[in-house]
Amino acid sequence: MKLWSISLQAGMWMATALSASGCSLILDWPTEGLDCDKQKPASERCLEGYSCLSDKCVADGSLGLNETCSDDVQCADIKPTICGTRPSTCREACSSYYSSASCQGGQFCRPEQSRDDTEAWIGTCINSECTTNESCRSVSDASRQCVAVTASSKTCLATCEVSVTPKAGAAPAVADTCGSAQSTQLYCQPIGPNDDLSLVCLQRLEANDAYAPSYGAPCLLVENACKKGLACYNRGSGTSGFCRRYCDPRQTTSEVNPACVDNAGAALAPTHYCCKILAADHPSYNKVGLCLPESCQ
Repeated sequence: MKLWSISLQAGMWMATALSASGCSLILDWPTEGLDCDKQKPASERCLEGYSCLSDKCVADGSLGLNETCSDDVQCADIKPTICGTRPSTCREACSSYYSSASCQGGQFCRPEQSRDDTEAWIGTCINSECTTNESCRSVSDASRQCVAVTASSKTCLATCEVSVTPKAGAAPAVADTCGSAQSTQLYCQPIGPNDDLSLVCLQRLEANDAYAPSYGAPCLLVENACKKGLACYNRGSGTSGFCRRYCDPRQTTSEVNPACVDNAGAALAPTHYCCKILAADHPSYNKVGLCLPESCQ
């Protein structure tokens, strides 16, 4: 303590002497790596132009792709880059969820909750996350499987099943095994390349079904999911498509399927066919189809 006091006094004496001689003393030290002041609000724990990463201050825009981060401002702004979650690393931002359209190098756009707003969602480009079902399953969730989302990427998602019950004079009743709750709206959705589709549970960003697109309307897998009981399907490629009605191919007689009707139970026009959409080795291949306005190929 005495030594510190003497050093401080000596420093003050030197500053006074330099000032008296017409010189000035500039005290300068590096701010990178300084400890965060955890007693202050998050925005004030470091000097301007820096933010807190763990317990150290790092310069804004100083972190590259795949480096650990805790705030978007820390990531270099060479491309639209944000600090993702699961894991917390700097990654390219994207908007077309479960697609490779806005990502590079075989990555796909994965939706995740924003670290700043748990009700908001962001998309980040990430590498394929799994190779086998065993790498996805956990003690708490055995339904998670490794499913293809693009031709070169796979991810872990909970799989589901769909059942269709025709109703006279009305649209069919469709049930799935996703187990939606009031706080988390889930729906069973085909996903992946058309030659390797899987049925998985996806979260709906719009919880109010009244605002969701109806049968035949344009849709997106996550951002603009269809009304309950419908699936967003694109017979070509990509994650945008049109809302289609589920059907059971086993119920088809003379190419007419009781599920391919409008809300009043009248046959859809032009004639819609109940087409199998899943891979031939999928357990629901013969049980789940979609009503499409063209003959099945």
